[in-house]
Amino acid sequence: MATGLGQEDRRQHEHELLAGYLDELAGAGGRPPSEEVAWRQYVDHLVYPLEAMVITLALGAMQPPQQVKKVVARAAAAVVDHDAISRLLD
Repeated sequence: MATGLGQEDRRQHEHELLAGYLDELAGAGGRPPSEEVAWRQYVDHLVYPLEAMVITLALGAMQPPQQVKKVVARAAAAVVDHDAISRLLD
């Protein structure tokens, strides 16, 4: 969600999308975590797409630089919105 959606769409819909994912997982026979645990895991892992995109940009991506920059900006906004760096340091 952090990289695939524009910032405003993510902000508006990420809780709803996560809940829908958990419902689909349960409907397919999976055992999803609670919504609270899933949300915490989502936020705790927001830095990883950012890290991957920065490395990709630095090494010369297969994607056009403008596209990579857009994805990095989206990931960075999600990290800031959810204070994900502070959560890692706790």
